[in-house]
Amino acid sequence: MNQATSLGEALKHEPVTHIFSSDLIRAYRTASAVAQHHPHVPFVPTTRLRERDFGELEGKPWRTTWSSTKSGESSTAMSERAFSAWHWILQETDVFENATDLFIVLVSHGLFLGSLFTAICGFYNTQKPPKIFWNNTAYLRFVVTSSNNPVFKVECVNNTRHLTAVQRQKGGVGSSKFDESQKSMKDFFVPSPTKLASKSGKSHLLTMAPSPPF
Repeated sequence: MNQATSLGEALKHEPVTHIFSSDLIRAYRTASAVAQHHPHVPFVPTTRLRERDFGELEGKPWRTTWSSTKSGESSTAMSERAFSAWHWILQETDVFENATDLFIVLVSHGLFLGSLFTAICGFYNTQKPPKIFWNNTAYLRFVVTSSNNPVFKVECVNNTRHLTAVQRQKGGVGSSKFDESQKSMKDFFVPSPTKLASKSGKSHLLTMAPSPPF
């Protein structure tokens, strides 16, 4: 059993109402592993949730991207895209008018999810917690309940209990064989807002990064 499959199994009994994913292959496959257990739930792959575009630096060693701002998408542009993406998700789920509880799954990539988390915290006037990170296919879950004070509650961070059945292989990640191109990938699962509550009063959100290559 690979990590994405294990994640799908872990979430198959959750009352998922929406699934959004980057259209890039690893995120799409991870989201698909969840979606196969929820065939009647809207599953929306989108370019809006893609990882940061490094332009000519794509495929180069990770450290070469730290000091360069001359190629691809700037940090400012990515932050603006993240803010726009969150507004779009709120509109797509009709979150403020929905008469039922919502359970939203969001699958994207490390750098973009970091920007998305920052944008969400800023939009909802919530202080961003320090030093947040998530392992591959670990997830963060929070609940927003309009009748509570505070309305925003994080239930778990970096949840990896579903990975206990995933057998590790020498040199690889999870059940996957070692892949040189993936050895320094930084993937995260990220949280979200404080005013997300639907009209019914409660919303859940799982935000996550993709699994390692299959």
